[in-house]
Amino acid sequence: MFRLSAASIMMFQAMMEALINDSLEHETKLDFISKDASFRDKWRRALGTLAKDTAPFERYHTSIYTKFRNPFVHPKRVEMASFDQLSFAALRAGYREGWAAYESLYDGLGHPLDADSWGTMCKVHQIPSDVDEAT
Repeated sequence: MFRLSAASIMMFQAMMEALINDSLEHETKLDFISKDASFRDKWRRALGTLAKDTAPFERYHTSIYTKFRNPFVHPKRVEMASFDQLSFAALRAGYREGWAAYESLYDGLGHPLDADSWGTMCKVHQIPSDVDEAT
């Protein structure tokens, strides 16, 4: 599980970084946000500018970025307690929050995703869209 989870964490994070960087590059509504800002600041400023709730992004940042992604990328700062809490349910919940931030960003930019885009993404990748389905 650890090996597959590490790969999924890194891929999901790469998607989150690509989404915000592409939006800053191509969306005039976000022109004033520095491309050199931190990952967190880019997302917070973009969602704030678009009058979107930043809470889902903050939950993603706490549950995935800080807790799992950073220890993988910066192993000198590894906190073993994070890895003790690694589970499918924890990852799925964190990814769902990241996806909600993605939906909000694109909705605010005038490019809303299809209804139930989370469910569609989960179906394509053959994973449960709800934690209850995984138990």
